[in-house]
Amino acid sequence: MPKKPRYSLESYLEHIRSKKEDALRVLGEAEEKLRVEREKHDRLKSEYDALSTERDRRREEYWKGLREGKLSPPEIQGRKNHLEGIESDAREKRMEMLAQDRAIRRAEKGVEEARLSFQEVSNEEKIHEEKKERWLKELKKEEEKKLQREMEDISGATHERRRRERERGR
Repeated sequence: MPKKPRYSLESYLEHIRSKKEDALRVLGEAEEKLRVEREKHDRLKSEYDALSTERDRRREEYWKGLREGKLSPPEIQGRKNHLEGIESDAREKRMEMLAQDRAIRRAEKGVEEARLSFQEVSNEEKIHEEKKERWLKELKKEEEKKLQREMEDISGATHERRRRERERGR
């Protein structure tokens, strides 16, 4: 039996499959990065919320102490300084959260780009797989036609041989 012909674009199809695997890997990495960025944002938000709660509690204690007149001037200054420190920490945490929001948007954009790239390569692979399938069907039809012609040739030769034998037998 003759060697089956090789699809002319098989190496290109293999290249596309390799690109698809790479695109899938990149997509997975982008999704992981997005997950990490979101977790970092959640951690920052939790820290910010804790600072806000602490600030509110300390502020309430400060004002309560002032109203009741229980705080000496050095205590007032100490608590005021402590509140300013907490406020500063909260502002810094808020700025970190805003920066993290930007990081999340960049990561989301990276995921979307990776998803589009993967989709593009997948579509190209599908197109070439369909072309290969059509080529294989056409190849099968040609083989069937060739086999049919061979069968007809054999049948015709057999019929001709029998006809000659009948003519000689007369």
